[in-house]
Amino acid sequence: MTITRQPVSFACGQDWLLGLITRPEKPRGRGVLIAVGGPQYRAGSHRQFVLLANDLAAQGYAVMRFDYRGMGDSTGEPRTFESVGEDLRSLDEARDKNYSSKNSTTPVSSEYSAPTTSSPSV
Repeated sequence: MTITRQPVSFACGQDWLLGLITRPEKPRGRGVLIAVGGPQYRAGSHRQFVLLANDLAAQGYAVMRFDYRGMGDSTGEPRTFESVGEDLRSLDEARDKNYSSKNSTTPVSSEYSAPTTSSPSV
């Protein structure tokens, strides 16, 4: 299966959040959002989120990973995990502008590496 990677960016106040969408050749109807659970960037420790995104894409799921403000390639000052609410709201707004359905992604918490319904509405 062919997998492509598309860089994405969206505004968060005066800053820019950067991410990557890993897309399979024939995506399923639902995608996956990987939101890291601590002060690390979208690749994760030992590239764990890269490997997870590639594996999910091989199974037909589009996957988005992004950097919080001040992490990885995103601009701004670093924040603690407890203060990334604005980042997640900005992601929500960007998704609403660019995708037709709020139900088109399944959040994945990096702390559990499993779908969760208790995550913010992303």
